[in-house]
Order: sequence, then C-alpha cells, then structure tokens
Amino acid sequence: MKTFKRLLRFATPLHHYLPEYVIYTFIGIIFGMVNFAMLIPLLTVIFNQVGEIPQALPEPHFTFSINYFIDLFNYYFYNFIRASGSKQSALYFVCAVIGVCIVIANFGRYMSARVMVRLKMTVLSRLRIRLYEKFTQQSLSFYSDQQKGDLLSSMTNDVQEIENSVINAIQTLLRDPFIIIGYFAALFYLSVKLTLFTIVFFPISGLLISYVSRN
Repeated sequence: MKTFKRLLRFATPLHHYLPEYVIYTFIGIIFGMVNFAMLIPLLTVIFNQVGEIPQALPEPHFTFSINYFIDLFNYYFYNFIRASGSKQSALYFVCAVIGVCIVIANFGRYMSARVMVRLKMTVLSRLRIRLYEKFTQQSLSFYSDQQKGDLLSSMTNDVQEIENSVINAIQTLLRDPFIIIGYFAALFYLSVKLTLFTIVFFPISGLLISYVSRN
C-alpha cells in the first residue's frame, strides 16, 4: 500500500482526474442499468403480453426516486399505444429509449476511458522524466557495472508495468464497487428471491464446473 501511495504522487493533483472519472463512470453505470431494465418492457411487447391499456394516466410529479422514472416511462409508453392504436408504436418507443440509453452509457464509458488515458500519460511521462534525472546523476562507475539492456528495460518495460498497475488499481477501487453495488441494487429491486437464488447458485455451479474441468 505504501508503494501504491508513492506511485500515486506521479498522478497528482488527482482532483484533475478523479471527480471527472467518477461522474462519467456513474453515467455509464446508471444508463447501463436502464438498458438492463428496458429488456422487460421490450420482451413484454414482443411476446404480446401488454395488459389492458388504462384510459388516462396522470403525468407523474417529479421526485428523485426509481418509482418516478418507472411511472414516467409507463406514462409515455401507454400514451404511445393509445395515440396510435397499435402496440407496434410502443415497440418503436422502447427501442428508441434503449438506443438513447446505449448511446449515453457508451459516451460515459468513452469519456471515463479518456480521463484514464490522460492520467496514464501523466504518470508515464513523470516516471520516465524521474528515471532520466536519476540516470543522468549517476557516476560513470554505475554504468560500467550495469548492463545496457537492464537500463533500457527499466526505462521502457518496467515503467509501463508500473503505470498499468497504478491505472488498474484506480479503476478497481473507483469503478468496480459502484458497478457491483448498482447492479445488485437493481437486481434486488426487480426480484429479491431470484437474486438470492442467483447468489447461492452461481458459486455452486462454478465449483461444479471447475471440479468437472479438473477431472
């Protein structure tokens, strides 16, 4: 951990990267979960399972909650069906919502990747400058004892490995926990029993598959 903190100094100031990265990561995660949730109305329309269409739905009042967005979607969803008199228009509406969410989610992932590339280039540049300064301060006896291949490897491969480890650690600390928490929250909201069954069943099936593959 101390080594990781020392390496993070080459990426300072982190406030130029981390808030922007977290925001774009949240955008990618949230709209990715919306895409996942949109599969339900899509399959409902495709398999002709849309129930009785209500005559009039009041437009929902804004509240920052999941129920508001569900009510808002249902409001426009049933209005499309009622206005056109065809469930095919509802399918177009669901596909349009999925397409927009995919574009926004990919935009968030792309922008977060751009932030990581900026951070990576900063770390890479500073590490190589620091190594160059260290090498130029050494005496001639140092170079007579060292092999040229080792020095060149330190300037290229070792620096690249350190830079990748820093970036991967930052992504693991900032992105993966939000993805796991977000998707599990969405799964528990959709079905608690099915999610608990999945949590129990997947490790057991993984152990069985690994046991069979080993034998």
